[in-house]
Amino acid sequence: MKFPAYAGGWFLGALIGVQALAAVKVEEEVLVAEASTAQIVVAPRGVRVAAVIPKGSRQAVVVDGVEGPRFDKIHAASLHVFKGTGGAAEPSGTTTAQEFGSVVTGFGGGGGQPVIFSSDGKHCAYIGRAGAECAIVLNGKEIHRDAYSHINWLAFAPRSGRLVAIADSPDGGQSRVVVDGQPGPWSSNGTPQVFFTPDGAHYAYLGQQPGGQSRWMVIDGRQVKYAGDIVGFLPNGFLLTRVSANGETVLLGNGKPMTAVNSIGYLAIAPVTGRLLMQVKPPLGYPPRDKPSVITIDGQIIPGTEGASIVRSWFSPDGKRFAAVCQVYANGVETFVILDGKKGLTYANIFVDAPYKPAFSADSSKFCYVAQSANGMFVVVDEDESDPLQTIATGPLWSPTGARLVWGGTTMTRKPVFSLDGKPAPLPGKTLPGSTFRFSADSVHTTWSFGTANAFTLVVDGQPIPNVAGLGFVGTEAVDGNNTTIQLSPDGKHAAYVACDPQNPARRGVWVDGKLISPITRPQANRAAFTPDSQHVVWAIASLIQNNIGAYSVFVDGREELQYESSPLDNTPGAWEMGDDGTLTLLGIDEGALKRYRVPLSSGSGLAAMLAAAK
Repeated sequence: MKFPAYAGGWFLGALIGVQALAAVKVEEEVLVAEASTAQIVVAPRGVRVAAVIPKGSRQAVVVDGVEGPRFDKIHAASLHVFKGTGGAAEPSGTTTAQEFGSVVTGFGGGGGQPVIFSSDGKHCAYIGRAGAECAIVLNGKEIHRDAYSHINWLAFAPRSGRLVAIADSPDGGQSRVVVDGQPGPWSSNGTPQVFFTPDGAHYAYLGQQPGGQSRWMVIDGRQVKYAGDIVGFLPNGFLLTRVSANGETVLLGNGKPMTAVNSIGYLAIAPVTGRLLMQVKPPLGYPPRDKPSVITIDGQIIPGTEGASIVRSWFSPDGKRFAAVCQVYANGVETFVILDGKKGLTYANIFVDAPYKPAFSADSSKFCYVAQSANGMFVVVDEDESDPLQTIATGPLWSPTGARLVWGGTTMTRKPVFSLDGKPAPLPGKTLPGSTFRFSADSVHTTWSFGTANAFTLVVDGQPIPNVAGLGFVGTEAVDGNNTTIQLSPDGKHAAYVACDPQNPARRGVWVDGKLISPITRPQANRAAFTPDSQHVVWAIASLIQNNIGAYSVFVDGREELQYESSPLDNTPGAWEMGDDGTLTLLGIDEGALKRYRVPLSSGSGLAAMLAAAK
C-alpha cells in the first residue's frame, strides 16, 4: 500500500539521486486477512504468525496463512519453561519472545496466550475445546483428544520441539502428562513436575496411583517403580533422585545410591558439565550428633563453609567454574561469595538480582558481583575489589564475547568514575552512560549517549560524534531496549543514528557516518540495521500523515522501498528479522490484512554508493 503525500510535506525524500537507483524487489504474502478481529502471536524467531480468528460461532487458528481445524474455543494455557535445576519446568513469569512468542496488543481476542511457539520458532501448538473434549494441535495437526475438564499448562521442551501438556480429568480429581500427544497414566497427587534433559531427549516425572498411596515414576513414557523424588537430569541423561527416611537422605543416580547425608538443603546442576553443587548436613554418625551444614562441590566439602547456607549460585558458560552467594548467621548476618571453592571477603549484602545480578564473563574467565558494606558499594571481579562507591549507574555489564567489563558510578565524594576493561576510561562531558551503553556484537566497539532528550551527545569508542545532536530511536523499546541511540555495522566501520544539526535543527533525520541520508521534519525513526556483511543498511520511519493514519516506511540504502500502516507490530519482538543472506523479513498491516514482507537488501545500491551520493 502506498500512502498519499502529506500536503504539509512531512517527508522531504532521500537526497541521493533516487532516479539512478534500481528498486528492490519486495515479496509479500497475506498471513491474516482481517487482523483487527484476530488474537495474534508472533514467533520468537523465523517471523512466523499464529492468529486466533472467529469462524461464525466457533474459532480457528491460522498459522502463516494456513487455517487449522475449528473449535468451540481456543484456550489459553498456563505457560512453563524448562530452565530449573536439572531441567525442571517452572512457571514462565513474564512471557518473552525468547520463550513462547509475543502476543501483539491492540488487535482482537481475549487475554492470555492462546498459541505457543518453540524457542527456534519452528513449532507451534495450542489447545482447542470441542464440547466436553480438549484437543492438542501441534504444527497444524491434532495429536491428542480426550474428555478433560481442562488442560492447565502447555510447554515446549528445550532445544527439541517436544511438546508437553498436563490435563485434568473431567471431575478435576486426577491429572495426566501428555508428551508429543501420548498420554501418560492418571495421577492423584496434583500437577506433576516434569523434568527434561538439557537437549530435551529424555524426561521423567512422578505420580501417585489414584485411590491409593503408592507412587511411581515415568521415564521416557514408560511407567516404572518409584525410585525417590526427582532432583534432575545430568547433561548425559543420568537421572538423580533422592530418598529420605530415618533421619537420612540418600542421593541416587539412575536408581543406585551415590551418597548419604542427613539432609540436602540446596542443590544445583551445571547444565554443561553436570557438576553438582550442594548444601548438606553431614550424617548424624554414632552416637547421633547434629552437625552444621556444609557446602560441597562434586561430593567434596568446601573448607570454611560450616554453617553456611546458599542464597544463589551460578555456573560459568563452559560449566567448569562455579560461584555461590552464601550467608552465615553468627553475630548478625555475614554474606560472602564462594568462587571455585575459595571463600571471598565478607559483606553486609551482596546483590543477587537486577540491576546488579552477578555473572560470569562470556568466556568463563571472570566472575563479577556487586557488594555493599558500611563503607559503600563495591564492584568485585574475582578477588579484586573496586574503591568504595556511593552509587552505580552503569552496569556492571559483560561484553557478548570475551571478558570486557564496563561499569560506572560515583565515588564517596560524588565524583564520576567510569571503568572499561578494568581501567579508567574517557568520559566525555563527565556524564555516565547509564543504561545507554552498548557493546558491539563482536565486543570490539562501544557506544553510548548522554544529555537531554532530542539533544544527546552520541559517543562511539569513547569519542563524541561531532556536529550532531542525537534524537534516539523511538517506538521499538521492546525489541532494541530502552535508550537505543546508535546502531553499528557488524564490521564496526559504520554507524547509523537519528540526529539533527545543532546549528540548524531543521536538518534532522537518519544519519550514517556523519552524513544526513533521509531528512525528515517530523521524525520517529524506529530502528536501523546493517546486513551481516556490512554492505547494506536499512531503517524504518514511523510518521503521522493524513486522517491520523500512521505510516511505516522502510528504507534500503537510503531509498524508500516499502510503506504500510503503522501498528503495534512495529514494536513486537520477532516481527523484524535480518537473515544471514541479508534478506530482511518483517510483518506489517496493509488495508487491514497482516502481511509478511521479504526485502532482499543485497539488491540495493549498497552502503558505499549511498554514502558517495549523499550530500
